[in-house]
Amino acid sequence: VIQSMLEQAVVTPTPDEADCRRHFDAHRDVYVQGQALHVRHILFAVTPEVNVHAVLVRAEQALLELSRPGVPPGRFAQLAAELSNCATGPAGGDLGWIGPDNCDPDLASELFHHKHSRWGMGVHPRLIHTRQGFHILEVLGRRKGKPLPYEEVRERIAAELALHLRADALKQYMARLVHDATIEGLDLDDRALQGAALPGFE
Repeated sequence: VIQSMLEQAVVTPTPDEADCRRHFDAHRDVYVQGQALHVRHILFAVTPEVNVHAVLVRAEQALLELSRPGVPPGRFAQLAAELSNCATGPAGGDLGWIGPDNCDPDLASELFHHKHSRWGMGVHPRLIHTRQGFHILEVLGRRKGKPLPYEEVRERIAAELALHLRADALKQYMARLVHDATIEGLDLDDRALQGAALPGFE
């Protein structure tokens, strides 16, 4: 019943061809087939019982060490074995070849979908924060992949935009409901407020 009421009350605009084309032009780097990176990492896990500040400081220290010129070739693998909270630690933190569709969404966003994602090979210049914790990443290899034509991704883009538009429309509707809501059982007119004495201030 509630869902039916929402369907009637919330009008969601439908993305048109211009919306889809504009989104595609602004996010061409997302619509690529076959792109992949050979990556290794050091994970500093964040769990409810750890001191996040201490973990972050240790991760920053390790990143600083690995970013300095002249770091010995085996140092990354050594630190991964010593510090990483990932099962890949003993293997030097090697994640193998990963693409945007088969890794953590936060990693995918950082590695594939940001403008600075193409910084090149080597250690990523900053820590990457995901739901697991903080990562130091090193790119060992890169496959560029093939850009997909608009016609192949048009339906996917339309579906993604429709989901975003629906979420925005629902948020606006709920905000309007909250704004217009009245709470029964409370008399909060001016006279009641003026006559009310706060404890300790009679």
